[in-house]
This record gives sequence, structure tokens and C-alpha cells, in this order.
Amino acid sequence: MLLVKKRANLDTNSTFGDLSTAISDLFNISPEEQIISATPFHDPTLLDCTSNTLLTDLDLRHGSRLYLSLNEDARSRLNKATALTTFTQKSMTLTQANAKWQKELDENPAEKEVKYLPFEYWMNKKQREYRSQPWNFSDVAKYDYRPLKYSSGQNKLKMKELPSNCVLHRQQEYRHVDSVVFEDADSLMRFRTRWLDNPSVQRAAMLFGKIEKFDSPKTLVDGEKQVVQWVKASVFGLWEMPQTHTEQGVKITKSANKMLKKKRAVLEAMGLEPVGWLVTTQEREDEEGTIFLTASEIVQACKFQHAFRNPNTGFSKFVTIVLHEDETKNPDGYMISDQGLAMVRDGLVKAGEERRNLQVNIPDTALYQPAVVSKGRANEPGEYFEPEILIIALQNAGIPLEPRGNFRFVDVFQYCKKEGIFPSRLDRKIISFMLRHPERRNLPLHLRCSDFLLLLLLPEFISEETACLLASAVLEERNLTVSEKNIVDSALSQFQM
Repeated sequence: MLLVKKRANLDTNSTFGDLSTAISDLFNISPEEQIISATPFHDPTLLDCTSNTLLTDLDLRHGSRLYLSLNEDARSRLNKATALTTFTQKSMTLTQANAKWQKELDENPAEKEVKYLPFEYWMNKKQREYRSQPWNFSDVAKYDYRPLKYSSGQNKLKMKELPSNCVLHRQQEYRHVDSVVFEDADSLMRFRTRWLDNPSVQRAAMLFGKIEKFDSPKTLVDGEKQVVQWVKASVFGLWEMPQTHTEQGVKITKSANKMLKKKRAVLEAMGLEPVGWLVTTQEREDEEGTIFLTASEIVQACKFQHAFRNPNTGFSKFVTIVLHEDETKNPDGYMISDQGLAMVRDGLVKAGEERRNLQVNIPDTALYQPAVVSKGRANEPGEYFEPEILIIALQNAGIPLEPRGNFRFVDVFQYCKKEGIFPSRLDRKIISFMLRHPERRNLPLHLRCSDFLLLLLLPEFISEETACLLASAVLEERNLTVSEKNIVDSALSQFQM
């Protein structure tokens, strides 16, 4: 999120002190006020060395990029000297925001203002807003709620050491993803039908697809009708990852990295990536109204968003879809705000016994934990609070008029449903059936194997490299070359005997 890019001209014999002096000349920031990192500040690699250290010893050379931040004294001094033009927004829960948005739509649908800004639009807007204070911009969407350890023998911290409290006073203004489309509608419907055999048992599935950008028709944004670029998650396949059912709902039993072991390469060959997860639900309300996401679902969504974040920016485009038992209801799409993700990631909050509300963690006695402030008051450790302000609703989630499904068959899913296998998985019987199916045996191999779950799970039986050869041919709808066919036939021959 570096806004101001400038080049420092230094030679191979330059030292860290020379670099600090050059930065002072470029930005009018003294060396004592500089914080320099070799990586972006969401995951910094701070250069903490003496002024005599050679830049070559720091592995810095021509073209190296560095990131500059300021210490607190410099920020305070500059903030007082420069004005920031900004605006405020009245605090509003998701229920209130939805009611207000629907009221505006009913009264004047052509003039409805968007609820959330696309992230890139919002970032550009903030860049203009912080033009006079670029040193503050890197913290605009950055949250850090990690507890601090008290000094030995003391149960207090100095005022300047205290971390910022977690203040929940308004909802996030932007979204990283605006909508979700299910390009493979058949798989979604089959998943839903299977769940409805026993809807009291909540089910979940990982969604695989592509993150795509598109231009909207002129939309009312910031009081002006304009064409804005939006982001959508296009879903082409789903998989019931390892899970169990508890009284609190579905529980995912493996981490993201473990569940995707031996799957990432074949997903890349299919041009797909994890874009979200789907969870089913019956009607759920209490005396406070509709429960959009339960506390345990919020925590799991945060775990997924963090696991599938962009390693360069630290932001995530991983969505949560809620599939309803009531067939008149469209699926609902959500993300957890960046602030909410940080709260869960840093162990500040957790899912407790209450279904709706999150619970403030009780820290170890040797740790100082930031306070969680909601509705104008600090919540004590162990206390519950409403998490609606952390839930960001997507514009829509549904099936397009002309789906772009990439796969011809759903044999693996149907086989698992028939045999009562959950979550869905491959075995030798279904692989052999697909390869030797009497009505398809004259089809080219890439058509016989055009089944998302078959390709996703095939690396459990053959090498990833061979599975990727087959997946690429399926995606490109082309015959395997002679050499490719020999490799794939050799790997699959064990299932055709």
C-alpha cells in the first residue's frame, strides 16, 4: 500500500546511514523518525542495524524496494501540521443497514446508493483523502490486536506501550468481493438435495472457482452515477471437505493447508482456486431477530479468510455462502470485515456457548489484551457481544442466466450419495466405472474424465503431475497428445483391469 514512490540514488559502497540520509532528503523525515522495512508493513522485515552497515550486507542492490513508515512522535507532529479531509458515518448494525437499504430501494430503485464500496474504489478514494498524510495511509485497513506480555515481575505497561483498543463503532465501508455466481448450478442443486434428506444436520462445502472483475452499469456511488469495477467470485465446483456435526453446527476437522494437500497443483491446472465455503441452515432466529451467521461460523470464516489471503497485501477474497432450507430464499453471501478477521486471528475473541454472540477471550495473567469496545462500552474478558457490525453482506449470490460450467459429469458425487459416503471421496470402484462406462468408452479420455471431483481427488491415486496433464486437457477440451495419453493410460491402467 505504498502511495509515494521515490528513488534513492546510492552506489554499491553506500551504508545504511547513507540510505537514511537519502530518505531524509526525499521525504523531510529525520533518520530517528524513520521505520524502514524490506517487506510490506502487514508482514514487516524491519532493517534494524547500525549506520555503518553496508547495504550489500542487507542484500540490497539496484532496484531493491523498501517500505517507509514513521514512529509515533513523527506521526503526531505531522498530523498536527496537516489537515485530513474525511467524513463520518453513523453506527449501524447489519439488520438496520439492510432495512435502510431495502427502504431506499422500495422508494426509488433507480437511485439506490450502494451499501458498500468496491475495495479498489475505496482504496483510491482513501489515497486522495490521505494525500496530505501519506504516513498514516498504511494503517487505514490495518488491525493488530495481539496481546502484549508484561515485563518480568510487573502487571502493567507504560502508556506509550499500550496497544490500540478494538473499537467497534461503524461498519466497514468496503467489500473485497461484491457478488458470487454459481456457474455449475447442477452441483449446487445436487448438494442441496442431498442435504435435504436430513436438513437438521448442517453441512458445509468448499467452493472452487475464479475471482473476476467486471464493470457495472452506471450505479449511484458517492452521490454520483458512474461505472464502477466490481469483483465477483465465479464458482465452478464444490467439495464436501472433512467435517463433523455438533450441537453448535458443522465443525471443519482439518486446517485449510491439510485439506488441500495434493489438490493445489491440479486446481491450478484447472484454472481454479478456493474462493469460498458454503454452509447450510434451517430457519434460525431468536428474540433479537435473524441470525445471519453464528459465532462458530464467523470464527471458521475468519480462519478460511486468513488462510486464503493474498500473501502480498494480506487481504482476502474468500467468501461465506449460506444456503437455506426454504427454497424461496436465495443463497446469502457474506465476508467478515478486516477488523473482525484480526480479532479472531489474534485471539481477542472466540465462539463461546452463545450461538449468536462472540465472546471476549480471557487472557493469560501474564498478558495484556486490548479492550473490545462496542456500543460505547468496554466488554469485560469472558463477556459476550453482538458481532453484526463485523459481518459484511455481499450484493448477491445466485445462478447466472447462462452458466459457464466446465465439467460434463457428476458421477463421483452421485456415487457417494448412493453409497452413503460423506464427505465425498474417490475409491477404485468409481474410477473404474467412469473409465469403463459402456456408454462412454468410445469418448476421448478427456471427456470421460470431465468430472470436477474426479480430477480434484485423483492425485490421491496417481501422481500430481499426471493428474495435472489430464485436468489441463479437460479444461481446454482437447485430446491428449500421443505422449500425454501414454503417460495417463499407464497411470490409469490399474483401474481398467
